Amino acid sequence: MGQGQDFIKVGKVGRVAHITLETFAESALQHRAQRLLIDVCEFKLRPSAEVAAWRDEVTVPKYNRAGVKKIAWAWPGNTPSNNPTSEKDKFENRYFAKEAEALAWAST
Repeated sequence: MGQGQDFIKVGKVGRVAHITLETFAESALQHRAQRLLIDVCEFKLRPSAEVAAWRDEVTVPKYNRAGVKKIAWAWPGNTPSNNPTSEKDKFENRYFAKEAEALAWAST
């Protein structure tokens, strides 16, 4: 799950979203990752409103404490807005239809 000291990626898993995101947030915190790639192209389900609310309370503070600057989302089909995903975000989010595009942006 790593590509350099300040870049880590999650994706290509079919687990429950909140377990995966919490583990990922803990890893970002441990490694002080500044750039993240979250690939939801092969997730079995899209995150629900409950998962989004939980993310705001549990994972976003960990990303902030880790010093995350960018989160690139590989998101198939119609991508969400590039507006902040939470009022608590202290980092930039961008959504891309392809993983390669997300990786290119996150790497800058």
